[in-house]
Amino acid sequence: MTGQRGRPKVAIVGAGFGGMECLRKLRNHPVEAHIYDRHNYHLFTPFLYQVATSLMQPADIAYPIHKATAKQPNGHFHHHEIASVDLDGKSVTTKEGRVDDFDYLVLALGMQPNFFGNDEIPKVAFPLGTMSHAIRLRNHILKCLEAAIHSEDRAEAERHLTFVVVGGGQTGSEFAGALAELSRQAVPGEYCELDPNLVRIVLVEGSDRLLHTMSPRTSRWARRHLESLGVEIRLGHLVKEATESVVTLDTGEQINANTLVWGAGVKPASLAEQLPGVVQEKGGRLRINDRLELVGHEGKGIYVIGDISSFTWKDEQLPAVATPAIQEGAHVAKNIAASVTHGSSAQTAFKYMDKGQMAAIGRWAAAAETGPIKLYGALGWWTWAVVHIYYLAGFRRRIGVMSGWFWSFFRQDRPIQVQLEEQLALEIPAEEGASDHVGTTRE
Repeated sequence: MTGQRGRPKVAIVGAGFGGMECLRKLRNHPVEAHIYDRHNYHLFTPFLYQVATSLMQPADIAYPIHKATAKQPNGHFHHHEIASVDLDGKSVTTKEGRVDDFDYLVLALGMQPNFFGNDEIPKVAFPLGTMSHAIRLRNHILKCLEAAIHSEDRAEAERHLTFVVVGGGQTGSEFAGALAELSRQAVPGEYCELDPNLVRIVLVEGSDRLLHTMSPRTSRWARRHLESLGVEIRLGHLVKEATESVVTLDTGEQINANTLVWGAGVKPASLAEQLPGVVQEKGGRLRINDRLELVGHEGKGIYVIGDISSFTWKDEQLPAVATPAIQEGAHVAKNIAASVTHGSSAQTAFKYMDKGQMAAIGRWAAAAETGPIKLYGALGWWTWAVVHIYYLAGFRRRIGVMSGWFWSFFRQDRPIQVQLEEQLALEIPAEEGASDHVGTTRE
């Protein structure tokens, strides 16, 4: 089961942050690294909410995977979705039925929305985890603004302009802040027929505070800032049921709204749930050992990283965000290289380095914390911006995103309020010298 040139073959399933980092770190090692994804670009998921609220174009946050593998002699990209994995036989099968063998397997599958068994909510809710989700939500928001203009009945207009956001984590809080800024900028300037006071944003969170993975102080700051933007906060509440026009909370409160944005929870991708002989922990994530090997299949060269992995650090499960995934991807590459060169006994235990967490809540306002250091407001936003721009792939994308931010923030203008056909929006041009292959991916 060797790859080209007779070297061991590493199969990386998923081109999110963890998978791409593992691919890069294997560059100078005697292996052939094959990365699989059902889409053919790496998606910068932290900026999805900005695409959904017309701050960015889809092309700003998508990086062609072929551009990465073209620079890496031992890197190979396969534009296929993996349908099944044979952990004992060491092979992966694509949806088209192609079977590829491997010597080492890295599962970096990412997550999917979790509706907690409520079969009706997925029919009306707008999740925000993929490029398609972001484009669909963006189109819907703009259509709601247009529909409200032509509504002769005030109650109907209010329903079009009421947005319920479920989940007070980073996704929900950042989206609610960006949507509030959109309503403050776009409605008075470009939808002058509308009364800005009709726009209503309700953020529903099941726990007792927002941004629960960050400090209580940051949670309090986020709540104050969102409320200053006009966002209504409902803490300690759950969505019981929803239709296309009404959202009902567990308290019985009914909110007339045509938009329900779902950021309340995620679960491992369906392929991860199908794996035999694995141990699932909180959130359905897969248990791994300190070498990031899949528990139940140790010693087989099978690793799990990123959102679907459950690694305990300081008695807590690492959050399903980019930073742990990147570090895990790098460490797995190191362990694979050590195993190939010196044997499996040369592998080392993973040690997580906490670099802190960040959340941007509207224009020029963010929270950034690492250890005892906590920054808020404009200083927090600059810290957040520098870090995220650093991790955004492609120099041209970095320049484009920064210039777009400054134009929007200083001019208080959203110049890209264009409804996009989803299939056209995904035809993202590659950077100069890159392949024309396009797609979207999960973490």
